[in-house]
Order: sequence, then C-alpha cells, then structure tokens
Amino acid sequence: GHPSYYAPPPPHQHQLHPPPPYGARAPPPPGHPAAYYAPPSAAVYPPQPPPPPTTSNIASSSSSLSALHVSAASSRKYKRIAKYRDNIFFPDGYKKWKRSKHQEHIDGQIHERTKLLLFLDIDHTILHSTRDPRGAHYVKHPLFGKDIFEINFPNQYNATYYIKFRPEFRRMIRELTPLYDLVLYTMGSRAYAEQVAMVIDEHFRQFASDFNSAQAHAQYNRTFIIGNRIICREDHGHISDKEYKKDVSQFAPIETDWCMIIDDTPEVWQNRDDVHRVPKYLFWPNPEKTAPGTNHKHNVDDNSVNNKINIWSKNSITTWGDDKSLLRQERDNVLLQCIELSKCVHECYYAQYTPMNTEVSTAKIFAKIRRQIMRDVQFVFTGVFPQKNARNDFHWKLAELFGATVSESITDTTTHLIGKDSKTSKIQQAIKQDIEIVHVNWLYQSVFNFATADCHRFRMFINGDEKHTPPMVY
Repeated sequence: GHPSYYAPPPPHQHQLHPPPPYGARAPPPPGHPAAYYAPPSAAVYPPQPPPPPTTSNIASSSSSLSALHVSAASSRKYKRIAKYRDNIFFPDGYKKWKRSKHQEHIDGQIHERTKLLLFLDIDHTILHSTRDPRGAHYVKHPLFGKDIFEINFPNQYNATYYIKFRPEFRRMIRELTPLYDLVLYTMGSRAYAEQVAMVIDEHFRQFASDFNSAQAHAQYNRTFIIGNRIICREDHGHISDKEYKKDVSQFAPIETDWCMIIDDTPEVWQNRDDVHRVPKYLFWPNPEKTAPGTNHKHNVDDNSVNNKINIWSKNSITTWGDDKSLLRQERDNVLLQCIELSKCVHECYYAQYTPMNTEVSTAKIFAKIRRQIMRDVQFVFTGVFPQKNARNDFHWKLAELFGATVSESITDTTTHLIGKDSKTSKIQQAIKQDIEIVHVNWLYQSVFNFATADCHRFRMFINGDEKHTPPMVY
C-alpha cells in the first residue's frame, strides 16, 4: 500500500544484499529539531556483511570503488520527508472543496501575504547531480564542499547521488523567500525530489531572510522553504516522454498569473513562453542522460532546440581531479540575474494589483520586461537555419520574444546580421552597408544575460577570417 517509488529495485539488481525493508530510515542528526523529519521507524536493521572478494571487484581500483559503493548502497536507510501541514495551499478539508473554492482560498493567501509562486526546475537549473562514486571526494572539498551534498533514495542503480547547487543559490533563498513561495518541479522521481527538498530545508533555511528573527526560531520546526511543495514525474501518470508537459496546475488549482517559472528547458512546459530560460548548469564530468530515479531522459528530444541553444554548457567541460575546470563553473552568475528579474516581476505585479484591479499577470509582466531587451534591434539571419519556413524557426521566434524585429532581407533599417560560419551573399551586402555582423552565439549570450551582449566579442569575418566562432562567456 505504500507509494511505488519506494519499492525495492528488481531482484537481479541486489543479489548480494537486498535493500532494507520499506520504512527503514535514520533518525534526525544530533541537535536538529526532531519534529523536522517524520519519526524514525522503530525497527533497526543491522548492517549487511561485506560481499566476498571476487576477481571482478579487485581487477582495478575503479571497479573496487564501484563494488564497495554498491555494497554500501544496498544496506542504507532512507530518510523520509515530514508530512508538513501546509495551510497556505492545502488546508484541512481542502479535498472536499470544489476547485473554485480551493482556488479562491489560494488567491486570498497569496495576495494577503503579498507573495507569488516561484517554480524551480531541479536538474541543470538549481543544481547538478551525479551517481559517480568519485563525487564523494568533493563533499568536504575546501572550494566546492559547502554546496555539495550526499543523498540516498531508492533508484534503479542502487546508488548514492551527489548534488552540487548552482553558485548563488544561498543568495536566491535569502532574497526571494520573502517574495515567493518556492515549488520544486522535476522530471526525476518523488523520492529524489524529496531528498533535495530536505537538503534545502535543513542546510539553506538559515539563509532565509527571516531566520534570525525570534519568531522564526520559535517556529523553526514548523517553518520550511520547500516542505512538500514538489511536483515530480509520478504526478503526471504513465505517459511517454514526448507527451510529458509541465504545468503549474499539477501543483494546485492555480493560475499562471501568480507564477514565475525558471527552467533550463522551456520546451517541456505547457506554456513555454512564460518560462525564464537559463543555461544548463553542468558541474560534474560525464553528466548522466536520465533524470535521477527514473529511466526518462533529461532532454525529451536529443535534437531539440534546447541542445542547440545550450552551446554555453557544451563549452563547459569538466574533468575528474581537475579543480581548475570545476572552478570555472563557479563563475556561473545565472542565479543573480534570476534574482533581479524575479524581484522586478514581483514589484511590478504588486504595483498594479489592487482588490479592485485583479487582472494582473506575472506572465504578461515578464513578457513585457523581456521585450525591452532587443526593442531597438532589427535582425536578418543568414546561414543559421533553412530559409524555407524561416518564420517558424526557433531562432526567429526567440528573437521576437525578446522584442527584436526580424526580416528576411537586409533593409536600410537593419542593425544586425546574424550568421554562423559561412560567408554568404547577405554578409557581402552587410559589409558594404557597414552593418554589424555577429555570430549566432551573440543571440544566445543576450538571451542568457537577459541583456544585449557586447557585439565586439561576437563579430565575424574580422580580417577575412571565415572560421571564427566566438565562444560564449560567463
């Protein structure tokens, strides 16, 4: 009768030592409020004996490490998330309400507290996860350790996962929790999402703006950042990857008018234009292709536009044991931009909202802010995509979302010609008319900066160089 996501893996995956029965979990750490977690199970399960040595697990140091890792994973106890009472969104008796009454309750709670909802994608947006056992060496790393945590949950690999939070996540918690109620949305399993939520509530709660108040300390065991505000793959039922679409209504009977959404893959959302796109965050080497706890791919389509635009991430290659390559990822300042944008949307929303004027929408505010980025720019594309059905191409639509005017031919008002690597007739024409010629990476950089990038860094065909591909920068 328990949720299927806590069921043990198939027998062939744990022949040496079966995992502990459902419900086994560790007590809260010393000094931590006991009420913060669900009460530990009365049953205590003794550790399993180590597996007998075999040729396969002593053949090399890496295989030995993996064998020890699997052995440890097979006897672990899983920590369970507490069942918080969330009176803001799910008060007592709400299940008997009609949808309209529930929606009216949430509307009142949100506006009474002058807050909005912030939906955060987990993987590649606020953190990067790995099940590589070498991640254990970085948990106490002097440079990265403060943002790296070990989590254990039922998964098909019977493996421990290591999560690295994106730089400035602490600042995001501090500055946005007074303005937004945070909701996690993931393609991963609920067991995985709950572990992430517990890490945020336990280790990042102190960075929330009201933590130092006496009232917050008095209510610490009843106060949380995420709690049970989680939407996961299981909530969508048994559907294929191509049918999967994220929707805020999966959380509660709410409108997008109250919601800000941050995700590295807007294409998986029902209303993709309402999503603030961020570049993929990749910290660990050899990133996995499937969402933690599932067999579903992070990218629904390997040829999707998400892969094309995230060239930033493709240039961010890290190597195990190379701290310089990992340190490069610490220059990521994407969340700083998300903080300022979210604050701006919140301020604009409540500057307009009154009990007499409820027709205010965060999606419309966000779209209006976004259109200001390139409002004075007029584009022509060349060599970036086929000219047939050009107006339906992702790049064309992306430029228009940010306020640019896009044309098929160069005119007297054209300000930028966006190309790739080949010298076309349009480029020859632009050179004669002294029009700015920039690589398509300039567009990507502007999107990620949420501001027009410096053209000087992305100019093409300087000194006759036809192979110049300007890199994206942090």
